[in-house]
Amino acid sequence: MPYTFMLKRGAFCAALLSLTAGCVNAMKPSHPLLCEMHLMASSPYTTVRFTLTNTGNNTLRVLPWHSAWEGWRGRFLSVTVNDEPVEYQGPMIKRPAPSKEAFKTLSANDTWQSQLTLNDVYDIKPGKLHVQYTGLLTYLNAASEEVEIAELACRLEAEV
Repeated sequence: MPYTFMLKRGAFCAALLSLTAGCVNAMKPSHPLLCEMHLMASSPYTTVRFTLTNTGNNTLRVLPWHSAWEGWRGRFLSVTVNDEPVEYQGPMIKRPAPSKEAFKTLSANDTWQSQLTLNDVYDIKPGKLHVQYTGLLTYLNAASEEVEIAELACRLEAEV
C-alpha cells in the first residue's frame, strides 16, 4: 500500500474517531509510547522536561509536529492554574501532509527529551499548576509502515 494513501487513511481515521468506532488503527488504547513530564524550574519561569520513550520492541518513525519534541509550534497542552484555564498564546503552524522525511526514528527502548518554558506561551501565575498533554502523536511502525495515532497519558501537578 503506498505511503501517501496510508498517511491519508490515518489522518482520515483520526478525524472520524469521534464519529465512528470502526476505524482500524485510528487510536489504540495501548501503544508503545510512554510520556512523562517533570517540573525543572519555577519562579519566575516554569520549565518542564518532556520525555518520550518507545517501550516497544520495534523501531518507530514518529512525527514530532505539534508536540513537545518540536517546540512551541501548536497547542498540545491543557494548562490550568488554581483550576482556572490558561490560554495558549504561542504560534499555530499549519502544514501540508507530512513527507516520509518528516518522521523521526525512535528506536526500541530509546528516549527523546525536550525542555520547554511554559511562560513562553502561557501566562503562568503563582498557584497550583496542572498540565495535561492533549496532543496526539502520529507514528509508523517501522516494520509494517502502518500509520497509528497515540494519545499520550502525561500530566503534571505542582505548586508554582
